[in-house]
Amino acid sequence: GEGIEKKEEDFAAEVAKAAQG
Repeated sequence: GEGIEKKEEDFAAEVAKAAQG
């Protein structure tokens, strides 16, 4: 599922961005 992989990548990017404040 490339769709799932894309979704997980976007989620990880949002988490990393939020963690930076």
